[in-house]
Amino acid sequence: MADVGFCEFEEVIGTMPLNLAVQPVKFIQMMRPPLNIGFALWLSLMAFQVCAVTARTATETSLPLHAQQSCSVLLAASDHLTLPVQITKGYVFLEGKVNGLSGVFLFDTGSPFPFFLNRDYIPLKLKKYISTGRAGSGQVLKVYQPEDVGAITLASSVLNGVEPLRCTDFSFMTDMKKDGIRPDILGIAGLPLFSDYQFELNYAASTLDIYRLNTNSDPVISHVKPQDIVAILPFRYSSNHLPFSTLVIDGFEIDVMFDTGTQGDLVLTPSARRALVKTGRLRPSGNSFVIEGLTYQATALTADVPLVKTGKRNTLKAGYSFLRHYRSVWNFKKQTITLLKQ
Repeated sequence: MADVGFCEFEEVIGTMPLNLAVQPVKFIQMMRPPLNIGFALWLSLMAFQVCAVTARTATETSLPLHAQQSCSVLLAASDHLTLPVQITKGYVFLEGKVNGLSGVFLFDTGSPFPFFLNRDYIPLKLKKYISTGRAGSGQVLKVYQPEDVGAITLASSVLNGVEPLRCTDFSFMTDMKKDGIRPDILGIAGLPLFSDYQFELNYAASTLDIYRLNTNSDPVISHVKPQDIVAILPFRYSSNHLPFSTLVIDGFEIDVMFDTGTQGDLVLTPSARRALVKTGRLRPSGNSFVIEGLTYQATALTADVPLVKTGKRNTLKAGYSFLRHYRSVWNFKKQTITLLKQ
């Protein structure tokens, strides 16, 4: 089982390496599919920020660098863009090209780079070594800055001046003989591409709609109908740089971290797990677990997860297994995620 959990990375600052081995990255473990692709790869961020990031140990942090440093190239000449998405094994993919080579990008709001390219699939020249790391399940990830990437296309949009670009060998994602996801993965499309906009992810319609924001951080084109709103969740940032909100189930607070790059999982303290199983709030259903009674300000929310674990804190990774029940509207300027009826 491949598992990207606690990674070891070194960021080279001049001649001095920073060892980030003890910094937790997005820890995701799933029953099906076996690969874990939900990276929070802020590990190769700019040197001046890495020191500050690794010093934080609290649960809640300020706005992470990859949410601050956006790359406003998607809506160059329009106020709205609809991107078709493909759902493969619970992961969201966007059609694209790199220098004429067709494939897909994993849409991952946890990734700090606009594009993190797969040099196993794309023939890339390497300009500069950045860092080396190891996935939780053992894969070595050597990160480079590529040279002369060529044109990058997302759907029908040609994107110019996208920086910073990074690449690594993502063959463990594409090797179908070893439980890969799909063979045509160009890489990851990360949050900096989208954080300047409001976007709506709709699993049922297989679309990702991008909207330009005005000076008040509201979409220029109104697209959310009040009668469709299930809940508006304000979020903060966790120590692993994911947006999270605190929800409640039978008196137990659960920090729900939102991430498009994972199927999701639930971690409960022993006492919470015993209580929720006893009351039937948590029960198995096929290959997943149903969670009943999860609420935000008395609004009940639908949730299920492929895996439940026991830990020291109650946390829910809200990925595909949670988000697929709703249309989700993300606004990183206002720090809200709005859940809409399907």
